[in-house]
Amino acid sequence: VDGLAVEGRVALRHDGGGPQTPSMITSGSLGLHVLVRGPRVGIRLSDRDSAVWQGFTGRVWFDHDADAVVTARFEANPPGSTIPITNVLGDTEPTPSPGRVHFTYGGQACSLDAVASGDDLFFNFKDRTNGVSTYGASRFLIVARPPGDTVTLDFNRAVSPPCAFTV
Repeated sequence: VDGLAVEGRVALRHDGGGPQTPSMITSGSLGLHVLVRGPRVGIRLSDRDSAVWQGFTGRVWFDHDADAVVTARFEANPPGSTIPITNVLGDTEPTPSPGRVHFTYGGQACSLDAVASGDDLFFNFKDRTNGVSTYGASRFLIVARPPGDTVTLDFNRAVSPPCAFTV
């Protein structure tokens, strides 16, 4: 567990409990960690000896796009505010939201609700690239929580969620 040999019972961290990193369990070529999605508990399993893993040629990166770096206005929510977040399994849970950002992209007014991720802001978003040149469900962007009401969103740093790599 987490690179250490263990015996007996071990308390595992799962991926649904905030900014913590889930415990990684390994045995030979297998690796797994615990997932929590609404009322469901499961595992994400990988096998370094699988043909898919061995044939993976790496991720494709886009060229940096200066237009994808925007300045946004952060509008804080009242303490205790939540937004509904629906996961890939269809479970919807109220999730703490510290606020929303407002910005203009390509001449269009846009806004995104933020979810707290430790001291940072986490955004789960979709755009016209989803399902075409990026993962269909969504992408993630994490930025530092601003000390005031201005935040820089660099969409060049958006990443695909782990489920994008599931076969």
